[in-house]
Parts: sequence; structure tokens; C-alpha cells
Amino acid sequence: MRFVAAVVLLASGIVAAGAFEWGHYVNSRFAYSIDIPPEFSAIEEADNGDGGMSRSDDKLSELAVWGSNLVEGDLSDDFASRLAAAEADGWTVSYRRETPTWASWSGSQQGRLFYARAITLCAGQAAYFLFEYPKARQESYDAIVKRLVKSLKNARSC
Repeated sequence: MRFVAAVVLLASGIVAAGAFEWGHYVNSRFAYSIDIPPEFSAIEEADNGDGGMSRSDDKLSELAVWGSNLVEGDLSDDFASRLAAAEADGWTVSYRRETPTWASWSGSQQGRLFYARAITLCAGQAAYFLFEYPKARQESYDAIVKRLVKSLKNARSC
């Protein structure tokens, strides 16, 4: 009987350990890549191929990723536009930082948080992620946000 219990515990440990593996997404249209958190779905890519959406198993958290052409200026101009849009949508933006090659911003609204990141790509393009989740998960998702930031990369040489 102890042997059977040990096998069951071992097997459930293996399944649990596997549930915490990160996925990876590479966008062929804009040539960027990003890791996908454990217990999130694979990216459901949009019809236009610019990126897509991933959701947590409980559907309370979302990760959107996309690429874009910077048609009206550079990353700084796009960043300013996205900040203004977030604030117009009722988000309180509490963090913002930009360099010539990346920008990050975060905020809150009605018990929800978001963290967004943009990086420059080649030929006037940029890649983005927007991670939105319940405020109650802030502490447990801090490490996920850090990994998302580090993993968003240009997938080609310019």
C-alpha cells in the first residue's frame, strides 16, 4: 500500500512540476519573441498575424502580444500615444520609463493591474506586450512580469 501511495505522490509531483513550464512564442510577421507564463494558453494568433492573446487557466489574467509599424514617428511618439490612450480609458498610470529602444508603463483600474512593454524592432517596427491581471495577484505575478520584460526580444538582426 505504501508503494502505491508513493507512486501516486511521485506521479502527481511530476505533473505539477510540468505545469510550471514556460512556453515560447515567435511572431513570424514582425520577427519578435516572448516567453509565455506557466498555466497560460498558447498564443491565439490574430488573423493579420501581428500577434495574439494568451489567457490564464482561470481566465482572470491576459497577456496580449503584438507587433506594429511605427507610422507616425518613433517609439517615443507611440509611447506617448499609448499612455494617453490608457489614461483616457480610465487607467491610473503609476509607472512610466522610456529609452530610445524600449518603453515600459504600468497602472491600475478597479482592482486590476497592467504592465506594458514596447521594444524597437527593425525598419521602423516595434513589438509590445500588455499583461493585465487582478491586483490580488500582484505579489505572485511580479516574477512573471520580470520574465516577460526580459524575454520580449527582436528575433532577427537588423
